[in-house]
Amino acid sequence: MKDLVTKLEGEMKAGTFHPFAGPLVDQDGKTRVAAGQVITDSDLNKMNYFVQGVASKLPQK
Repeated sequence: MKDLVTKLEGEMKAGTFHPFAGPLVDQDGKTRVAAGQVITDSDLNKMNYFVQGVASKLPQK
């Protein structure tokens, strides 16, 4: 596991791996980031949804 984490860390630093690369689909089935695209830092900071597979729901305001 440590080797995998080290490998992914190196790829993130090199810009060859991004953990939020598309396709990203929210819990309602809406595509938020298309396949082959990467979410921008600005959009990541404003992310107000959970992706498919997350069992919890965001609290309502």
